[in-house]
Amino acid sequence: MVKYYELSNEYEPSIIGVTDGVSQAYIDEKFVERNLWYKNIFFENIKVTKDWWKIWANLSQYGGETHEVFMGEKAIHTDFIGGLLRGFFVNDKLKSILETAHLPRHKFFKATFNQEGKTVDGYWWFIYDLDDGSETVDFEKSEFDLDYHFKTFNKHFTIKTYHNYISAFYETGAAIKATKLVFKENFNKQLDIWGCQFLSLRGAYISENLLKKFQEHKIVGYRIREPKCPLVFE
Repeated sequence: MVKYYELSNEYEPSIIGVTDGVSQAYIDEKFVERNLWYKNIFFENIKVTKDWWKIWANLSQYGGETHEVFMGEKAIHTDFIGGLLRGFFVNDKLKSILETAHLPRHKFFKATFNQEGKTVDGYWWFIYDLDDGSETVDFEKSEFDLDYHFKTFNKHFTIKTYHNYISAFYETGAAIKATKLVFKENFNKQLDIWGCQFLSLRGAYISENLLKKFQEHKIVGYRIREPKCPLVFE
């Protein structure tokens, strides 16, 4: 039986070298000035059209090299680093492992950090396209938390199809969270990393097989946990 875990960045100070509880790296105003394409995708285009999310879901087609992402003064250069709104940073060691895995459409873009005025290179921004569930999720069998939308918008939605789901998003501007996701037989269960644009998690799910490779090669900088939203595969 296929098994997936939620994958995120490590936040233990003794491992990553910082104590803010987030990541070694993050974007700041100077980064946005140096990477205007990033500003356009994540901060500007959401004001233009209701379909802004489609660029986020297919980011491998629109992303680019990331120059001088801010890195904390005492941050440790681990194999895996979070810090951007999508994907994560990987060094050459982890990149070589990922290149042997079963991945959705993806790209490795060169990335550099700025740590106390010094450039840190040897990293890649790994991004992959996200599943919106339109073809792979059985919405009738899945379960959703509708409380937020009722309390915030005074709207009661019935989610039985993808059309129901995306219509509620367009009407309110807020995606409905799934509390149980049931995937159809056409979902590619060989994927080692994948994620959802909406539904339960914008980050990554990692397969048990790829996780074992991370452990065998002593990859540092990531954290896993059981999925908050149960995943069921038909």
